[in-house]
Amino acid sequence: MGFDAGYGIGSVKPGVCTSSTRPASPFDGQVIYETDTNVVSVYDGAAWATVGPAAASALTLITAQPFTTQPTVSMAAGIFSAAYKNYLVELEISTTSGNQNLNVRFNAAGTPVTSANYHGGMVFAQTNDTVNGFGSAAATALNIGQVVSGRSGAWTFTVIAPQAATASNMIVGGIGASSQTAVTAGIAGGGALLVSAAHDGLTWFVGGTISGTYRVYGLADS
Repeated sequence: MGFDAGYGIGSVKPGVCTSSTRPASPFDGQVIYETDTNVVSVYDGAAWATVGPAAASALTLITAQPFTTQPTVSMAAGIFSAAYKNYLVELEISTTSGNQNLNVRFNAAGTPVTSANYHGGMVFAQTNDTVNGFGSAAATALNIGQVVSGRSGAWTFTVIAPQAATASNMIVGGIGASSQTAVTAGIAGGGALLVSAAHDGLTWFVGGTISGTYRVYGLADS
């Protein structure tokens, strides 16, 4: 950040960049404007926090984070905040080390909540038109599907008011490979963590490793 004569006496021009060219070593309170997302963000000492869109928007990209060969993928602390009431999250998996279940947990203060207080269910429709469903009660995580070596998958999560100090809920939809010859599509599902706390992110984990990208969007009320 620096003073710029072209912006008038006493004005300050924030750092201008894109979401992929943010400063590598930001300082506390640093402000940037991302030209590709039209978002103003400030560094809070641990992560970039969205101050707000430069123009009114119902859907604002907060972060897009790639990951490679990780058994556990966790959002940085504070991605879910009071800046937005609800959030849309995309999880794209490009490769995986083997056939395994994909699970998700809510984070509190950046740490996954592992208590046996997850409840949820999912309905699957396979390529052979069979329909399967399962539910969970008092589980330590939510199972949202399967990933298979050599196949990709994608899931979307609508996360409802996670930053409120109440139980957290989310609606899940997606598609993932269930075998080498068939694909299982999760057409409906969801879950809740019955722990009253402010939840600031999500963590996904598998038995092997996964690679891909997750994206987080803030949903404006209007």
